[in-house]
Amino acid sequence: MSQAAQLYGIQKKDLPKVGAVLADAFYSDPLWLKLLEGVSRARSDRIVSALYESSIRYCLRYGEGYATSQDLEGVIGWVPGDVASMTFGRQMRSGAFIKGMKAVALLGGRSRMALRALAPVPQARQANMKERPFIYLQVLGVATGLQGRGFGGELLGALVERSDQTGIPLYTETTLDEAVGVYERHGFTVINQIALPVVDVPLWEFLREPSANT
Repeated sequence: MSQAAQLYGIQKKDLPKVGAVLADAFYSDPLWLKLLEGVSRARSDRIVSALYESSIRYCLRYGEGYATSQDLEGVIGWVPGDVASMTFGRQMRSGAFIKGMKAVALLGGRSRMALRALAPVPQARQANMKERPFIYLQVLGVATGLQGRGFGGELLGALVERSDQTGIPLYTETTLDEAVGVYERHGFTVINQIALPVVDVPLWEFLREPSANT
Protein backbone atom coordinates (compact mmCIF):
# COMPACT_ATOMS: atom_id res chain seq x y z
CA MET A 1 0.00 0.00 0.00
CA SER A 2 1.33 3.43 -0.94
CA GLN A 3 2.01 6.03 1.72
CA ALA A 4 -0.60 8.35 0.19
CA ALA A 5 -3.22 5.61 0.52
CA GLN A 6 -2.59 5.55 4.27
CA LEU A 7 -3.34 9.27 4.59
CA TYR A 8 -6.75 10.87 4.96
CA GLY A 9 -8.10 12.29 1.72
CA ILE A 10 -9.42 15.78 2.42
CA GLN A 11 -13.15 16.19 1.83
CA LYS A 12 -15.09 19.36 1.04
CA LYS A 13 -16.61 19.29 4.51
CA ASP A 14 -13.10 19.60 5.95
CA LEU A 15 -12.17 22.77 4.08
CA PRO A 16 -13.03 25.38 6.75
CA LYS A 17 -10.97 23.51 9.35
CA VAL A 18 -8.18 22.92 6.81
CA GLY A 19 -7.98 26.67 6.27
CA ALA A 20 -7.83 27.27 10.02
CA VAL A 21 -5.08 24.67 10.50
CA LEU A 22 -2.96 26.24 7.77
CA ALA A 23 -3.58 29.78 9.06
CA ASP A 24 -2.23 28.60 12.41
CA ALA A 25 0.69 26.75 10.78
CA PHE A 26 1.79 29.82 8.83
CA TYR A 27 1.03 32.54 11.38
CA SER A 28 4.75 33.19 11.97
CA ASP A 29 5.66 33.05 8.27
CA PRO A 30 7.78 36.17 7.58
CA LEU A 31 5.77 36.86 4.43
CA TRP A 32 2.48 37.12 6.32
CA LEU A 33 4.07 38.97 9.21
CA LYS A 34 5.21 41.66 6.76
CA LEU A 35 2.04 41.79 4.68
CA LEU A 36 -0.25 41.79 7.71
CA GLU A 37 1.80 43.97 10.04
CA GLY A 38 -0.53 45.79 12.41
CA VAL A 39 -3.49 43.54 11.61
CA SER A 40 -5.18 41.81 14.55
CA ARG A 41 -4.60 38.09 15.00
CA ALA A 42 -8.29 37.36 14.42
CA ARG A 43 -8.37 39.26 11.12
CA SER A 44 -5.03 37.82 10.06
CA ASP A 45 -6.32 34.30 10.67
CA ARG A 46 -9.41 34.99 8.57
CA ILE A 47 -7.30 36.28 5.67
CA VAL A 48 -4.72 33.50 5.67
CA SER A 49 -7.37 30.84 6.28
CA ALA A 50 -9.32 31.99 3.22
CA LEU A 51 -6.17 31.99 1.08
CA TYR A 52 -5.13 28.49 2.06
CA GLU A 53 -8.65 27.13 1.79
CA SER A 54 -8.60 28.52 -1.74
CA SER A 55 -5.32 26.69 -2.41
CA ILE A 56 -6.61 23.36 -1.11
CA ARG A 57 -9.83 23.70 -3.12
CA TYR A 58 -7.62 24.13 -6.17
CA CYS A 59 -5.56 21.06 -5.27
CA LEU A 60 -8.67 18.93 -4.80
CA ARG A 61 -9.91 19.90 -8.26
CA TYR A 62 -6.64 19.60 -10.20
CA GLY A 63 -4.41 17.47 -8.01
CA GLU A 64 -4.58 15.87 -4.58
CA GLY A 65 -5.00 16.96 -0.98
CA TYR A 66 -4.34 14.91 2.14
CA ALA A 67 -4.17 15.18 5.90
CA THR A 68 -2.45 12.94 8.41
CA SER A 69 -5.87 11.87 9.77
CA GLN A 70 -9.43 13.09 10.09
CA ASP A 71 -8.15 15.29 12.93
CA LEU A 72 -6.23 17.31 10.32
CA GLU A 73 -3.03 17.63 12.32
CA GLY A 74 -1.17 18.45 9.10
CA VAL A 75 -2.20 19.14 5.51
CA ILE A 76 -0.56 18.76 2.09
CA GLY A 77 -1.73 19.65 -1.39
CA TRP A 78 -0.11 19.23 -4.79
CA VAL A 79 -0.96 19.60 -8.47
CA PRO A 80 0.66 18.63 -11.79
CA GLY A 81 3.07 21.29 -12.99
CA ASP A 82 1.05 22.11 -16.10
CA VAL A 83 -1.78 23.45 -13.93
CA ALA A 84 0.41 25.04 -11.25
CA SER A 85 -0.68 28.51 -12.39
CA MET A 86 -4.02 29.37 -10.82
CA THR A 87 -5.65 31.00 -13.83
CA PHE A 88 -9.01 32.72 -13.51
CA GLY A 89 -10.83 29.89 -15.29
CA ARG A 90 -9.25 27.20 -13.12
CA GLN A 91 -10.03 29.14 -9.96
CA MET A 92 -13.65 29.43 -11.01
CA ARG A 93 -13.97 25.73 -11.84
CA SER A 94 -12.32 24.65 -8.58
CA GLY A 95 -14.22 27.00 -6.30
CA ALA A 96 -10.96 28.66 -5.28
CA PHE A 97 -12.02 32.03 -6.68
CA ILE A 98 -14.68 32.82 -4.08
CA LYS A 99 -12.36 32.16 -1.14
CA GLY A 100 -9.58 34.07 -2.86
CA MET A 101 -11.85 37.07 -3.30
CA LYS A 102 -12.82 36.89 0.37
CA ALA A 103 -9.15 37.16 1.27
CA VAL A 104 -8.68 40.08 -1.14
CA ALA A 105 -11.63 41.90 0.42
CA LEU A 106 -10.22 41.38 3.90
CA LEU A 107 -6.78 42.52 2.76
CA GLY A 108 -8.22 45.77 1.42
CA GLY A 109 -5.46 48.08 0.23
CA ARG A 110 -2.84 45.50 1.19
CA SER A 111 -3.98 43.25 -1.67
CA ARG A 112 -1.91 45.22 -4.20
CA MET A 113 1.10 44.91 -1.95
CA ALA A 114 0.56 41.14 -1.75
CA LEU A 115 0.23 40.80 -5.52
CA ARG A 116 3.45 42.74 -6.11
CA ALA A 117 5.31 40.72 -3.49
CA LEU A 118 4.19 37.37 -4.90
CA ALA A 119 4.50 38.23 -8.62
CA PRO A 120 8.02 36.71 -8.99
CA VAL A 121 6.93 33.30 -7.62
CA PRO A 122 5.14 31.86 -10.68
CA GLN A 123 7.64 33.59 -12.97
CA ALA A 124 10.55 31.88 -11.22
CA ARG A 125 8.75 28.52 -11.23
CA GLN A 126 8.21 28.75 -14.98
CA ALA A 127 11.81 29.82 -15.59
CA ASN A 128 13.20 27.03 -13.41
CA MET A 129 11.09 24.20 -14.82
CA LYS A 130 10.56 25.46 -18.39
CA GLU A 131 8.81 22.66 -20.32
CA ARG A 132 9.68 19.86 -17.88
CA PRO A 133 6.84 17.85 -16.35
CA PHE A 134 6.79 18.18 -12.57
CA ILE A 135 4.61 17.93 -9.50
CA TYR A 136 4.10 21.22 -7.73
CA LEU A 137 3.88 21.05 -3.95
CA GLN A 138 1.49 23.93 -3.38
CA VAL A 139 1.04 23.77 0.37
CA LEU A 140 2.36 21.80 3.34
CA GLY A 141 1.62 22.79 6.92
CA VAL A 142 1.21 21.35 10.40
CA ALA A 143 -0.69 22.94 13.29
CA THR A 144 1.74 24.90 15.45
CA GLY A 145 1.15 22.88 18.61
CA LEU A 146 1.77 19.60 16.76
CA GLN A 147 4.94 20.50 14.89
CA GLY A 148 8.01 18.37 15.54
CA ARG A 149 6.02 15.14 15.89
CA GLY A 150 6.62 13.77 12.41
CA PHE A 151 3.34 14.80 10.78
CA GLY A 152 5.04 16.96 8.17
CA GLY A 153 7.50 14.20 7.34
CA GLU A 154 4.67 11.70 6.96
CA LEU A 155 2.90 13.95 4.46
CA LEU A 156 6.04 14.86 2.57
CA GLY A 157 7.12 11.23 2.47
CA ALA A 158 3.95 10.29 0.62
CA LEU A 159 4.66 12.87 -2.06
CA VAL A 160 8.30 11.83 -2.35
CA GLU A 161 7.17 8.23 -2.82
CA ARG A 162 4.79 9.33 -5.57
CA SER A 163 7.62 11.19 -7.31
CA ASP A 164 9.96 8.21 -7.12
CA GLN A 165 7.30 5.82 -8.41
CA THR A 166 6.29 8.01 -11.34
CA GLY A 167 9.74 9.41 -12.17
CA ILE A 168 8.38 12.96 -12.03
CA PRO A 169 10.40 15.63 -10.16
CA LEU A 170 8.99 17.80 -7.37
CA TYR A 171 9.10 21.57 -7.17
CA THR A 172 8.15 23.92 -4.33
CA GLU A 173 9.01 27.18 -2.59
CA THR A 174 9.05 28.44 0.99
CA THR A 175 9.60 31.67 2.91
CA LEU A 176 10.12 29.74 6.15
CA ASP A 177 13.77 29.40 7.09
CA GLU A 178 13.03 26.41 9.35
CA ALA A 179 11.41 24.56 6.44
CA VAL A 180 14.60 24.57 4.38
CA GLY A 181 16.19 21.77 6.41
CA VAL A 182 12.99 19.73 6.32
CA TYR A 183 12.91 19.79 2.54
CA GLU A 184 16.63 19.07 2.26
CA ARG A 185 16.26 16.00 4.51
CA HIS A 186 13.70 14.69 2.02
CA GLY A 187 16.01 15.08 -0.94
CA PHE A 188 15.09 18.57 -2.12
CA THR A 189 17.83 20.91 -3.31
CA VAL A 190 17.74 24.69 -3.13
CA ILE A 191 18.10 25.82 -6.75
CA ASN A 192 17.64 29.53 -6.13
CA GLN A 193 16.99 32.11 -3.45
CA ILE A 194 15.43 35.49 -4.10
CA ALA A 195 14.16 38.41 -2.04
CA LEU A 196 10.48 39.07 -2.63
CA PRO A 197 9.87 42.68 -3.67
CA VAL A 198 8.05 45.15 -1.42
CA VAL A 199 8.36 42.95 1.69
CA ASP A 200 12.07 42.02 1.26
CA VAL A 201 11.43 38.46 2.48
CA PRO A 202 13.70 35.62 1.29
CA LEU A 203 12.11 32.89 -0.83
CA TRP A 204 13.81 29.53 -1.36
CA GLU A 205 13.04 27.57 -4.53
CA PHE A 206 13.46 23.79 -4.41
CA LEU A 207 13.72 20.92 -6.85
CA ARG A 208 13.77 17.23 -6.01
CA GLU A 209 14.68 14.77 -8.72
CA PRO A 210 13.09 11.30 -8.44
CA SER A 211 15.27 8.59 -6.97
CA ALA A 212 16.79 6.21 -9.48
CA ASN A 213 16.72 3.39 -6.90
CA THR A 214 12.94 2.99 -6.81
